[in-house]
Amino acid sequence: MTSWLDHVLNKKIEIQPRSKPAKKVKPLRETIEQITPANISNIDLNSKKIITNNSKDAWFFRGLEKANIILNKSQLEAVKAPLGANCILAPAGSGKTTTIIARIAYLIAVQKIDPKSILAVTFTKKATEEMKDKLQVISILSKDQVNNVVIRTLHSVFYKLLQWSGYQINLISNERKRILITNLLKDTGLRGSVSYEDTNTAITFWKNNMLHPEDISDDDSNANLVQVYQNYENYKSQNRFLDFDDLIIETNHLIKKNINVRKSCQNRFKHILVDEMQDTSKSQWEIVKMIAEPDDSLFVVGDDDQAIYGFRGTSPEILLSFSKIFPKSHFYQLNVNYRSCPKIIGLSSKIISNNETRIQKEVLATDKVNGSGPKLINVEDESAESLYLAGRIKTLVSEERYSFNDFAVLFRTNSYVRSTLETLLEFDIPFIIDQEGEGFYEKLMVSGLISHLRLALDPNDFKSFSKISPSLYLSKEKETWIIEGTKAGKYSNILEAVKTISDMPDYQIKNMKDKISLINSLGNIKPVEAIRLVRNKGNYDSFILKGNNVYEKNDKVILEDLEELEASAKKFQTVKDFIEHIDKISEIQQEKKKIALNPNADVVRLLSIHKSKGMEFKYVFIIGAIEDVIPHARSSSTEDIEEERRLMYVATSRAKKELEMIVPKERWGEKVTVSRFLSEL
Repeated sequence: MTSWLDHVLNKKIEIQPRSKPAKKVKPLRETIEQITPANISNIDLNSKKIITNNSKDAWFFRGLEKANIILNKSQLEAVKAPLGANCILAPAGSGKTTTIIARIAYLIAVQKIDPKSILAVTFTKKATEEMKDKLQVISILSKDQVNNVVIRTLHSVFYKLLQWSGYQINLISNERKRILITNLLKDTGLRGSVSYEDTNTAITFWKNNMLHPEDISDDDSNANLVQVYQNYENYKSQNRFLDFDDLIIETNHLIKKNINVRKSCQNRFKHILVDEMQDTSKSQWEIVKMIAEPDDSLFVVGDDDQAIYGFRGTSPEILLSFSKIFPKSHFYQLNVNYRSCPKIIGLSSKIISNNETRIQKEVLATDKVNGSGPKLINVEDESAESLYLAGRIKTLVSEERYSFNDFAVLFRTNSYVRSTLETLLEFDIPFIIDQEGEGFYEKLMVSGLISHLRLALDPNDFKSFSKISPSLYLSKEKETWIIEGTKAGKYSNILEAVKTISDMPDYQIKNMKDKISLINSLGNIKPVEAIRLVRNKGNYDSFILKGNNVYEKNDKVILEDLEELEASAKKFQTVKDFIEHIDKISEIQQEKKKIALNPNADVVRLLSIHKSKGMEFKYVFIIGAIEDVIPHARSSSTEDIEEERRLMYVATSRAKKELEMIVPKERWGEKVTVSRFLSEL
């Protein structure tokens, strides 16, 4: 029987079988009995009953109902809010987009607001298109009225505003930006140890907090990274480039300093609606506030419990401080979750209630969604976790109770999902993966170590040599000289060429020769032993730690990807088999990116918790529900732990009918404990 992967790749894909049969472990499935289900809302008490035909605006709500927009009591209150500053708290599954759409229609049809004066901002193109589509079906609005409302992402608004103000915008491409920052890392001694992704995240964080290089403490631990930031800014300035973060900074500066531009914006946009308010950064919020002056006709919708992008410079404090900024503002809470069954709502509400920095709220359920309630699955280790997950999905689909696209597997970190991904391939379960950053084997420190193994098999692998040369402390010039000399036939292979280098201190020459000897020894031993040799005798861990302490002080956190690489290698007997396995996995993942373009594909979705935000699934698995995964080991402060708890809230609230949280007893051969977010229940 031909598998779905054969069709995808148009060739036979063979995933390396386990070196020995997996031991049969009977998982312990237990329902979380101590959770009180959410109270049931009377959803029949809606606009059809509340707004009688005698009401002066009855015609408007009857028109919405024809478009299948039937508002509950809390949504009605928000939609009919007076002009001015309004904050709408919208917990998961509470119909926030419907409320925003109804508010826009209410402003136009009932309040007689000019559609051209309405600005609705979102954070994604998908949300923008969804709003536009939903407005189009409201028959009480004309096509011109709908088209005149400005619905855009924040970045799009800023781009247009800068253009209108005469800016010559030359956005740096993602590829040019990657090459530039990678080269700057080389120039500052961070090549090979600090990734582009981590550097880009740091720069985005600083910019969204309106921090210039000179504003950042350049102590010994981060001086090089701050220098990369400074050089990056210098390059863009000299070549008249802007990046997406600059759109925010430049717009902020323009509106703050240019009174004519500010007044023009204020005169044009009299009424501003903001979706996903909790995702707004400090600098973005400053711009919105300035445009909203002096009338402050704001309608912001968000959920402080879903503020999970602290690494981008966002904070729930912006939403929490709304009433202080606007003392005359009104607060409304959408209090009905239409997505999840009562027991799942009860669980997610209980989890988030342990955060102190939040607005207390009660979320009600409906009697329209049924489910058996959340469960804890206790297994022996990551391998048993993956086997349970794959077997469970296979069984439920074979019983025709679910389709593959009913399932989502949520994970906290890219390294943790590695075992699950490979087990799903073994079980021939169709899936796609959507995660932050690159795949596991493509990560900088992982691919750097793997390159040592590749060179052991092929000492003329130029690409792999380029990846390990930073750990040999070779300059880019010497690296190029060695590669060109080898290509020209001066040396039998790259490793022999390295041995000829003499214009370096004696201790460096000795270290290089020792490293070359080590690489030559790797091809004939088990891959897990080869990895340990590179990490320890080859000083790879020390090299990685030296570069990565610029943004992370916890050695365990920095090296967790290398621990996972060891775990991955254990089932292989030869380095050659392991490398072939890695190449097959990478090839398959590239093909999956094409499948992901089809939203209707019948596949299981593997998603980072961050990526899952705004989505919903009938059946959700949360893998790795353990300490040091969620909350992550790097989270130490109260603020960090509360953001991690918000992540767990987001993860649990993606589930509609069924939710399983899997807890392994061991990871990497060491005992682990259940996540505090579950134990504190």
